[in-house]
Amino acid sequence: MTLVLLILGLLGATFAASVLVALPDAVQLLYTQQNLGTYVPAASVEPVLTIGMVLQGLTWLATAGVSVWLLVRGRRAFYVPVIGAAVSLVALFVVMSIALSSDPTLLDFYSRP
Repeated sequence: MTLVLLILGLLGATFAASVLVALPDAVQLLYTQQNLGTYVPAASVEPVLTIGMVLQGLTWLATAGVSVWLLVRGRRAFYVPVIGAAVSLVALFVVMSIALSSDPTLLDFYSRP
C-alpha cells in the first residue's frame, strides 16, 4: 500500500509542478476572458513558482525517504505518504496564493461586489 501511495504521490507532485508552470498562462486566460488587459507578472512571481516546484519535489523525496526507511525497519509506513500529500497540497495552495496575491488587477477585480 505504501508503494502505491508513493507512486500516486509522485504523479501528484509532477501534476502540481506542472500546474505551477502553467499558472501565468492561466492568469492570462482569465485576463482575456474578463477583459482585464494583458497580464504582466510581478517580479516576485517567477521565483515564488520556482520555489513551489522545488518544494513539491523535496516534499515527495522526503516522504519517499521516510517511507522506505520505515519499511526497511519493518514498520508500517502507509501514513507517511498521506501526510506528505497533505503537506504538498497545503504548499501548493500557499504558493499559488502568494503568486496570485501579488497582482493588483486581480485583487481589484475580485474585491468588487
